[in-house]
Amino acid sequence: MWGLLSGFLAALFAVFNARFVREGIPSSTITFYEMTAGTVILILWFGFQGKLDASFFKMTLADFGWLLFLGVLCTSVAFMLMIDVVNHLGAYTASLTINLEPVYSILLAIVILHENELLNLKFYIGAFFIVLIVFLNPIIKRRIGRRQRQIRMKI
Repeated sequence: MWGLLSGFLAALFAVFNARFVREGIPSSTITFYEMTAGTVILILWFGFQGKLDASFFKMTLADFGWLLFLGVLCTSVAFMLMIDVVNHLGAYTASLTINLEPVYSILLAIVILHENELLNLKFYIGAFFIVLIVFLNPIIKRRIGRRQRQIRMKI
């Protein structure tokens, strides 16, 4: 159930971002408002659950550095670039690409942090299907486009 909701929200995210870009709103502005809204929602969520105390913010300097790296480069910059890409690729293709984020995030964690002991066969099967769909999408689009052109030429 959560997976379906996540997929729906990711698609909605791409569609709204495409609309904002067409309206001429800069990707940096869109990203700023999205990240601010996400931060406020998470603070409220954890606050209402009673989990927002001093222990929540306890971390080492290395942890803080990694969070800063992942938050700025792998999230904020990636979001800004993705919003720009939506304008060129379309919302559907962009939403497929967004689905790769967990895959490359986990792969980065394996390479950089050596955090792979909890991954099982289900992860690798799921990652395979996500990557397969992302690569099949342009091939299928190209074939559909050719068929539509052939049908138009016959008419």
